[in-house]
Amino acid sequence: MPAELPAELEKAVLKLTIRHPHIGKNIRLMWGTSKFLDYLNSLLYDKRPGRMGFQRYILITLMQLHVAHEKLFPVQDKSVPAQTEPARPKEGENTFSWDHFLKS
Repeated sequence: MPAELPAELEKAVLKLTIRHPHIGKNIRLMWGTSKFLDYLNSLLYDKRPGRMGFQRYILITLMQLHVAHEKLFPVQDKSVPAQTEPARPKEGENTFSWDHFLKS
């Protein structure tokens, strides 16, 4: 059984469901599962030709759902090693600097 949507997002998902019933249904079915973010990303980054995109309120709702899902159901990707300190350039390696842009 899928997890329950947060109450603060329920109204926005209902509004989205009126315009796009299949998306609303899938959001409710996948909420709290590992497939949810993949589904949202497929909606947000659709590369099929001729697509018009979503209305602003739907896009905002999808982004809010994405953020909420990541907070409530964090993914622990063990295949990516944790980086304990920032990567530093190796000695002699070129590094980018804004200095030449900032000189007057």
